[in-house]
Amino acid sequence: MGKKCKRRSHRSVSNSKQNTPPCWPPNPPNVHRTVSVKGILLPADEDEPRFVDVECAVHDEHRDRHPGYGDIYDPDTLPFLGITINDSRTTIEPVIWGARQGPVIWIGEPFVIISRNDALVLHGSPVNRCIKRLTGIEAHRWAGDVLVIKCHRDNPQYNGKVVDAGRRDLSVIVWYLTQKWHLESASRSKRVPKATWIVLGLVALLVWVTVYRVVSD
Repeated sequence: MGKKCKRRSHRSVSNSKQNTPPCWPPNPPNVHRTVSVKGILLPADEDEPRFVDVECAVHDEHRDRHPGYGDIYDPDTLPFLGITINDSRTTIEPVIWGARQGPVIWIGEPFVIISRNDALVLHGSPVNRCIKRLTGIEAHRWAGDVLVIKCHRDNPQYNGKVVDAGRRDLSVIVWYLTQKWHLESASRSKRVPKATWIVLGLVALLVWVTVYRVVSD
């Protein structure tokens, strides 16, 4: 005779073996492990970068639903950026060695991602002093603190396995920031400023009024 099920939901069921439901074990709690890695913080109000400990929650629930995907790592950016990595104001940029494709520079494995609070630029915040000193240019696009996290791309997602960043990775970041600034500067130089369009519009209107008066007279 088998052991009697102790689950309360099964006690009210008929004693007939045919009507007795199988006694499945309760679902295990959704527990995530946490790892700590070295990241690079580029402070907005300091001259030198700092190596910081970044806590990352590791999720593995995607393995069953998406075969071939590895663990998902979610870095805790709140202590450094003031917002989480899932916040709409956080921008994630891959930095990968090798061929350049538009504004994104692909550099092979491993790759580094940059998280920053993009909305700070709109709020009139000063430029990131650390980046300005490292690159030697007016890095006006980068405002607020910038966090660099390194990870091996062992799955098709940006948040693959995270690893410790080192001094050698800092040179990659400086090169990337410099190249990105030059690419954006070249792109901006090709655009006609809004003020120019306004002036051209006023000139066109003045010419039209003058011609209209001449024709009317």
